[in-house]
Amino acid sequence: MPTLAHVNRCVREAGFSLLSALIGCCSAPEKIFSAQQLGLQVATCLACGLADNWSQVRLAASEATRKFLLSFPTEEERKAFFPLLLPQMCLNRYYTADGVRIYSQETWRRIAKTEGRELVQRYIDPVVAYYISQTKADNHAVREASCTCIAELASKIKQEAVQPYVTQLLQTLIVCFRDEAWPVRDAACLACGSFLLCYPQECRSALETLYPLFFNNLGDCIPSVRQGAATALANVVRAYGTEAYHVLEPKIREGLTGVQHQGNVHYGHSEWTAATRCGQTDWKFNKPSEPWELADGCIHLVAELAQIPQMAQDVAQLLPLMAQAAEHKHYLHHITLLETVCKQLPSIARGINKRAFKPHLEKFLGPIFYGLSCENGLTSSAASQCLNQLSGFLGPSILRARVEQWNCRYLEQLDANIHIAGL
Repeated sequence: MPTLAHVNRCVREAGFSLLSALIGCCSAPEKIFSAQQLGLQVATCLACGLADNWSQVRLAASEATRKFLLSFPTEEERKAFFPLLLPQMCLNRYYTADGVRIYSQETWRRIAKTEGRELVQRYIDPVVAYYISQTKADNHAVREASCTCIAELASKIKQEAVQPYVTQLLQTLIVCFRDEAWPVRDAACLACGSFLLCYPQECRSALETLYPLFFNNLGDCIPSVRQGAATALANVVRAYGTEAYHVLEPKIREGLTGVQHQGNVHYGHSEWTAATRCGQTDWKFNKPSEPWELADGCIHLVAELAQIPQMAQDVAQLLPLMAQAAEHKHYLHHITLLETVCKQLPSIARGINKRAFKPHLEKFLGPIFYGLSCENGLTSSAASQCLNQLSGFLGPSILRARVEQWNCRYLEQLDANIHIAGL
């Protein structure tokens, strides 16, 4: 047993591998490792291994844990160890390292079968306590996984089981929202959105604190963080309706109109690398947000809001500003913003329906065809896909007629794009 807690990670890894082999070699492991014999002592060591800071040790402990639990022929014999092992097994399903994550997911399927949610509800006390403790871990990947697991409690577990812990969990997420690592901030942002959606009354008092944090992420220099903030804010609108939208609308308008003030600033390779490397840069010292990044986040937010039926009319009123934002080409990253517009426009069109979208179509044709002829492959591809999806949504003849009415010189490009798409 001392080797399982050794200061050297290689020794710990070897210790768990040896334990796994011993469990497999025993003729009657269910007797030797029962709760009355060595079981609780072994389970305590396994729990520490499953929470180890090194992925290799976690994987070795995961292998030993699977063999340990499956060595018992009945569910009743395993139950004694669930309070110790279940929380760690749950969290490792979202661990960053592929080996640990995939192995843990398979272990969960074998142990929990179809009763995973029921098991979490039954042992909700140790699960919540462990999740909260792991948000303070030194490893940012563990903190990120903890936030994802907390979000899962909101979205998948019965409300009566989680409700007593909502305030505590939300306060934990708010702390993680200010984490030094952007993957943790992103996971906390999404988790907060889930809690606001599932527990609107219990979380209402935290809105004043959360809105500035959401808006910071909406203009973050990391694209996935901006997308996560848009998803979370859309959940806020789903939870609180027009009350929340009235808070978001000025920010969206500010973000979309702010592109005109974007300076042509170019950050050097070292600065950009420092802002994005491994998610370990303090949020206070990241590359400052630029106007185009906030506009990009706002476009993602408009696309998310378009999927809410009650918001269709309000979203339609934002489309002229979105088209104007796409027209600005005076700064270096305008092609990135244009790529986002092209990717999200078909989704927005489907969300608000044809009748509401058609009056705004011509405003976007200029930016789309500019993107189509752009030298940047990602932007050009996004523009091509945008035209194809709009053609499928509106009808090829309608799109062609609108392009002809707007500027007949672009019909040749439109037809060429259709032929290329069909190959």
